[in-house]
Amino acid sequence: MSLADKSSEAKALKEDCFHTRDVIAELSRLPAFLVASEHWLAEATAKLALKGCGREEIAYLMGIHAEALHEDLPSSFPEVGTPILDVAFLPSSAVCRIQGSVSSAHLNGKQCTLGRQLLADDTHALVHVEGEEAAGAMLLARKNLIFEAIGQLNESNAPPMPSEELPSPSQILGSSLPVKGEEAAQWLCAVVMRLLVKGCGKEEIGFILSLPAKGQEASFGNSNMPSSITADQLGQLLQDLSFCPPGAECRVEGAKSSGKLNGLQGVLTEACPGHASHAKLQLPGEGEVLRLRCKGQFDCTDSVHFCAKSLMRIHRKNLRLISYAGLCTDGKKEVNVHTAGTAGLCSWCCSLSVAPKTSKIDSSEKLTGELHRLADLKAGGLLSEDEFQAAKAKLLA
Repeated sequence: MSLADKSSEAKALKEDCFHTRDVIAELSRLPAFLVASEHWLAEATAKLALKGCGREEIAYLMGIHAEALHEDLPSSFPEVGTPILDVAFLPSSAVCRIQGSVSSAHLNGKQCTLGRQLLADDTHALVHVEGEEAAGAMLLARKNLIFEAIGQLNESNAPPMPSEELPSPSQILGSSLPVKGEEAAQWLCAVVMRLLVKGCGKEEIGFILSLPAKGQEASFGNSNMPSSITADQLGQLLQDLSFCPPGAECRVEGAKSSGKLNGLQGVLTEACPGHASHAKLQLPGEGEVLRLRCKGQFDCTDSVHFCAKSLMRIHRKNLRLISYAGLCTDGKKEVNVHTAGTAGLCSWCCSLSVAPKTSKIDSSEKLTGELHRLADLKAGGLLSEDEFQAAKAKLLA
């Protein structure tokens, strides 16, 4: 089934009409604990697809085989000729053409194959260059790569994530989980970590994975996990945000069909993801009589009706974010923290680092992140000592 019509798919998800067969193709390619939770997996997959993730990126984030997902899901591979600098995610095994490299000019014009997934904040790609097999894997700046072909897909699209890099599931997951067992809890913990690196906040992760929200029994997340809303997003329209959690306070502005609501402030009663066209807003004074055009949403027969309902469905373009309680900790605004790549994923005794949402990483921070990534590649056996030192010297040059 095609996911091109995002609004209809959002409605299907909301009405719990999204069937497993629409996104899950091969149950035999899934771990046993996911086969038992296939409907939950289908919903999480659909939400990621609606967020704009392609089939291969969903497989990467969820730590499963891409072959388990329906081939009709949009691909993560871009069109041939697309500069990799413009791609948010590129699967391993993608074939690219090298061009415009100054430090490695002798490689220009050659093909190379990605040795690992390329994430949004990676400045360099780990590649194997055609005709340079003796040199082994090397790092090339993504700005010098042009996508050329899909290549041979790896057996598994799931990223390696050693257990020692993961926090204990009890630190970030509540006891009420959609999957059961110790192995499943470790798997879910790794999924949460990859979503954090992608830049998803605590509330959005809870929405995608249908985890218990704050205030519910055995709720998901902890105080070190960043919110989906940052302080600099206050004052923005909801249509400019990729996600807004329930509990956010918004003001109605510029509404035409329900102009009498303009200026009123209310609270979102449910999550508003980027693909949604409208948001549900609880206006102040439950039961307050408002004169507006109901358009049948409250079973009103008249075109204009005194409606005693205060729960309204309002277009995202007419809602401005005013405040969100999740930003405050001990009376202070939350500070944005970030990292490049996977460095610092287990720093749970300090602040958790994730990809930035609204500001660009400066050059020194990118350099630090790339040095951490080189160390990770060396520790994982993907780079030899000589390759590590050569790549390090190139970055510091």
